[in-house]
Order: sequence, then structure tokens, then C-alpha cells
Amino acid sequence: MTDYPCKPMTEQQIEDFLSDVRNATLGTNRPDGAPQLSTMWFLYEQGQIYIGFEARSAKNNNIQRDPRVCFCAGGVHPDSRNVTIYGTAKFIDNDDPRFDDISNRISARYNSANETDPNRVLIVIKPEKTVAMDYN
Repeated sequence: MTDYPCKPMTEQQIEDFLSDVRNATLGTNRPDGAPQLSTMWFLYEQGQIYIGFEARSAKNNNIQRDPRVCFCAGGVHPDSRNVTIYGTAKFIDNDDPRFDDISNRISARYNSANETDPNRVLIVIKPEKTVAMDYN
């Protein structure tokens, strides 16, 4: 049996990790109480997570009903770090001046196209608990 080193990440390590371009998993609560997991693009700024997605998605319906979410970003092998954030999602209205700017910056991080789809929604996650571990 191998012992794996495991240590909590510092605030600066979390900031650096979440500032990198990587996919994350968003967990929402389905009507029957089961979790729904979705791979997402995101933007991390000033301690908050921003995520955009289609308004007709199940995750939109789930968050409308129950705003509690879980967000997890992990490293790609051999990077064994991960950051899990438990929190509450809040919708940013599409007439909010930040909506297009944040949506476009999320998209630009991943594929340089602008997200001007009027059928998109944008959430911000206010972290309530963060677990960040470095298993390297």
C-alpha cells in the first residue's frame, strides 16, 4: 500500500488553481433529491465562481428550485489537486451590465467566441465552504 501525501491548499494556491483554464463539475439537486453533475466552463474572480449555461437545461430548473450547489475543479493527471466549493447559486439578470461581459469572458477563456445567445443564463456561486487538497 502506498502512502499518498495530502495537504490543504493555501488561499493563494486556490486562487492560482482556479485562475487556470480547466473544466469543472457543477452539482445541482434534482427534484427527486438525487444529484445531477454537469461538466462546465467557469470564470473565477474575487472569490466567486461564474458559470453560464442554456436556460432550457435541467440544471437551470434545479437551481431555480434549490439554489444549493457544489462545484469541483480538478487537475489533469499527474496533477492531483482539487478544489470543491459548496455554496448558493444566484442568477445574474440578463439585463445586468455584467451579464454580457462575464459571459463573453467565460467563453473567451475556452474558445475565444462570444456568448451572445439570448437563451443563456448566468449564475454566480457564493462559496460557503471550500475544501482544497493537494495530493501531489
